[in-house]
Amino acid sequence: MYQPKPFARQYFLLLLVGAAVALGLYLGLSYAQGVRPVSSTFDAQQSTARIELLKLALASTAGIAAIAGLYVAYRKQRNDEAGAVREQDRVFTERFSAAAELLESEKAAVRLAGLNALARLADDSLRDRATCLETICAYLRLPFEIPEYSTERFSISNGNPLPGTWELGDRQHWKDAEEWEVRRSALTLITERLKPANTSIFWEGARVDLRGAVLIELDLSGCRIESDFDAGNSFVVTNRGGVVWRDLVAEKTMVFIGATFACGLIIEESHIQERIYFHTTRFLSPVTFARTRFTEHLSLSAADISQLEFEDVELVSCA
Repeated sequence: MYQPKPFARQYFLLLLVGAAVALGLYLGLSYAQGVRPVSSTFDAQQSTARIELLKLALASTAGIAAIAGLYVAYRKQRNDEAGAVREQDRVFTERFSAAAELLESEKAAVRLAGLNALARLADDSLRDRATCLETICAYLRLPFEIPEYSTERFSISNGNPLPGTWELGDRQHWKDAEEWEVRRSALTLITERLKPANTSIFWEGARVDLRGAVLIELDLSGCRIESDFDAGNSFVVTNRGGVVWRDLVAEKTMVFIGATFACGLIIEESHIQERIYFHTTRFLSPVTFARTRFTEHLSLSAADISQLEFEDVELVSCA
């Protein structure tokens, strides 16, 4: 934070330096040109020379005065900027506190309003965006009870689910169906802002930490991952039978180590430029990679997969 130095002292010192420079310039030029700075007798030639030197010294004093004026303007500008930052801090604190308080409500609609308020605040303030995003992610990382489910494999045929864990996709099977909707909406708030097509709200370089979260309808289609995306030990579920990530561009590492996908996963027409980890990930339904390029590294080490399909995929490194 900018802390200005005492104005009177700084300004007086600047004027003192200006006077000293002017006097030094007058005396120095006088001796250099053989002109007596002060004389008790009149000498027309000496007098004319002294007048010219005085004009030069006064001109330099005017230059120093102009610098002093610039200094005053600079201080005013810096003070105005510091005041604007303090006002921004005050407004952010008020809006952030108000939104955070809404997250403590027992009413799902109020909590959802708080999450939307945080997202809007992040849209408005690039400086405070990371704080708001981390708060939304922290909300999603809070414990959320998962109902008991069958580990029996199931697949999707013609868009219709077969028996197995499909009941997990129906929010009515969850203990808190309203919280299901709040978390689904909160996750959508994040993913929609990872899509460059949404130019007015795109969060450039956003770092997403969803470790251990219950992720409902994790839709990464059209997203561009420009910073680390960590969803390790998360639980991914949807009521649409599976999640499809199309046109996903991952410029940084994506982590799903130890996660559970209680739904199908399709990654197609995407470009994974950095590493993507599915190490020890558990898939309860088929996984498909189609027309996708994995430039760096695709890790499926120790993953529990019942059915894995590759269709026109470019793999530079796979484990």
